[in-house]
Amino acid sequence: MPDLLYYDSRCPLCRREIALLTRLCDDGLDFVDIHCVQDEMGPCRDELLRRLHLRRGTGQMLTGLEANVAVWQHTSFGIV
Repeated sequence: MPDLLYYDSRCPLCRREIALLTRLCDDGLDFVDIHCVQDEMGPCRDELLRRLHLRRGTGQMLTGLEANVAVWQHTSFGIV
């Protein structure tokens, strides 16, 4: 199961970042528009809009800087 990055499709900066990430990331990351989320088990839309959220394939939820680092680990820039 891939990691899921929640993003705000109504934010110009977010859309630009996602456009870049879709070109750079591997198949292990999927992108979810916050405004289309129907997941009753996850964070509410207001919470998703306040901070960056990434749900690991294992179900673990990362936020903020931890989510950002996890996203970039799906690119060649994040490989250590």
